Amino acid sequence: YTTLFRSKNHLQTGEPKVSGQAIKGRDLDLNLIMAKLTGAKEIVNLYGSGGVGKTTLGKEISLRWPGQSIFVDMREVAEMKDVYFQIMMALDTKRTVLTYDENPVINQLRKLRKESPGDVLLLLDNVDNFSGGNGDLLKTLNDKMVKLLQTLIKDKDRNAKDDEGIARLKVALISRTRFQGLTPCESDCYEVKALEKGFSQELILQKAGELSVLQMGKIEKIVDMCKGYPLLLNGMAATLRQKIAAGEKFLRMVEDELTTSETDEGETFLSPVQNQQEREAWQSLSKEIGEEKLSCLRKMFFFLPTINLRSSAVALSLFCYPFSEEAAASVLGVESSEAVIVLEGLRSSAVLSVDPDAKELLYDIHPLMRSFLRSIGNTGIPVFRKAYDAAKDRFRELYFSKMISIAALLDKDYVSAFEYFDHNKLNFELALDLPFKAENFHRLKEHHERAIIYHLFEAMLDNKHREKIFKSWTEATEEDGREGGKKFLFN
Repeated sequence: YTTLFRSKNHLQTGEPKVSGQAIKGRDLDLNLIMAKLTGAKEIVNLYGSGGVGKTTLGKEISLRWPGQSIFVDMREVAEMKDVYFQIMMALDTKRTVLTYDENPVINQLRKLRKESPGDVLLLLDNVDNFSGGNGDLLKTLNDKMVKLLQTLIKDKDRNAKDDEGIARLKVALISRTRFQGLTPCESDCYEVKALEKGFSQELILQKAGELSVLQMGKIEKIVDMCKGYPLLLNGMAATLRQKIAAGEKFLRMVEDELTTSETDEGETFLSPVQNQQEREAWQSLSKEIGEEKLSCLRKMFFFLPTINLRSSAVALSLFCYPFSEEAAASVLGVESSEAVIVLEGLRSSAVLSVDPDAKELLYDIHPLMRSFLRSIGNTGIPVFRKAYDAAKDRFRELYFSKMISIAALLDKDYVSAFEYFDHNKLNFELALDLPFKAENFHRLKEHHERAIIYHLFEAMLDNKHREKIFKSWTEATEEDGREGGKKFLFN
């Protein structure tokens, strides 16, 4: 179990430190945000467009915080019970608490405040599902989160006559849009904006390395295209650094909209977008992430130096959380040594990233890049659709094997099984939601394997989700002419 469980959240203790990697053009932002967090108001909301560098700032703030800090990644979390779980995973590293709801969170934070020599910082990243918006669901989630935050900042030690001797709790919320529902008395906000043009150009020149005369002449065009977003600037710098975008190809990269076509030999080459299905896919994604961002992401992807890197990037976009080299090897269907080469190639191209301050090496994909890569896998470009479909089968097998392992823990160590399943919930849900084929079901050869999977579903999933899964499995066995499978599923 311990080899499977990898937490993406962490508790930072001890003296403040700097990551060692300067954040170009962000010194003023860091100083202003730290001033707000150390001021009178308990909650500060950092908001701004995707790819502008909010998470990077948040991690640097967490490192520099003079007291204890807790960094919690809330990506794709959409239920309060999962909010409590993610916070507790960061707070209770020794797993001394066996329940995950509001009271344990309050109690653990109170304990931390008593032990901390300075104010405690709780930093919640990617709280977009709880920041408010149109629709009853978003408003309900926002109301519940606001209630929790207000409870946390107003909580006091009931045994103390005043607040003397107990550290304050400060909360930083990171979201794409401004967080709603909090009063001006208890919260402040800070908009993280795109880098200024001068800093953008410095970043490109610093990371791209030595450039040709032609490339230097197009730097301003590239900077304008990236709109000051660090995600895009780093990606375009990596593209320039590869020395593949020279001459006429470089001019086309900057000025044209490019896609790939496949030759009879299976190779791909760059060509203008022509297919109507592809155009519609790009238009849909453009509405989601913005035309300028999409244009840069396309160029970053299509100028990866090899087809294998492009196909691998599409395959790895299935992961919903940071992933290890071992997991990547399983999904790519290669040996670990080859997976490392691919991962480092994608890392040097700024498609993947790693946390330099993490205790173990895990690779991650920015949400914008993930959305883009998944759209590539779902379009009609044969070479990438084929790679994506094959990766789906391997992804499903990987997480089915994990389900078998943790299901075997249910009777022996339910808490550990629950923690691992819930901490990887999105990956498991994606594996279960992928189109199911009869041959996949029959790979669970032994009755025992099937039985413990059903046992896990009973313990971890609600009735609606279980019915959905069993229905898809039934349809798969019926299509294969195996009516006995249907009877087995519902017996």
